[in-house]
Amino acid sequence: MLTTKEVTTIDQAMKIVQTYKFRWYIEQLHRLLKKEGFKIESSELESGYSIRKLTLIAMIAALKILQLMVANVSNEEQSIDYVFNEKEVECLQKVNDKKESKTDSQKNPYKEKTIKWAYWIIGRSGGWKANNKQRKAGPITLQKGLIRFYDIYEGWILNKT
Repeated sequence: MLTTKEVTTIDQAMKIVQTYKFRWYIEQLHRLLKKEGFKIESSELESGYSIRKLTLIAMIAALKILQLMVANVSNEEQSIDYVFNEKEVECLQKVNDKKESKTDSQKNPYKEKTIKWAYWIIGRSGGWKANNKQRKAGPITLQKGLIRFYDIYEGWILNKT
C-alpha cells in the first residue's frame, strides 16, 4: 500500500489501513448507487429535488447492503433488528428454508436472526452459491438478492392478508 503519510510504527500503519478500509466502503456505496447498482445517474428526473429524493431512497437500500457486508466480515454477532423489521425477519426465515439444501455445506452457517444470517439468505437470493470455491457475495450480488427478497416479501405479505 502506498501512502504519503510517514509511517514509523505499527499503530500508524494500522490506522492507515483502517482509513483505506473506510474508503473502500465509500467506493462500494458509489458503485451501488451508480452504473452497476441502482443506476441513479440514468434516471430521467429533471428537478434537483426529485434527484435528491431518488438518491436518498437508493441510499437506504445501499446502506442496508453495506450493513450486510460489514457484518459478514465482523467478528461480532449483530442483531438483525438493525436492518430488518419483525415481519421481514419472518419472511427471511421462510426464504432461508427454501435456500438451504440437505447437505451441510449448503446450510446457513450463521446464528439465526443475526445480520450474518441475513447476509447468507440475501446473497443466496442474489445468485451466490455459498460454497467454499466461490468468493463471498459482493455488493451487486447482495443488491440483486435484496431486490429479489423484497419482491418475495411483497407477495408473502399479500398472501397473508
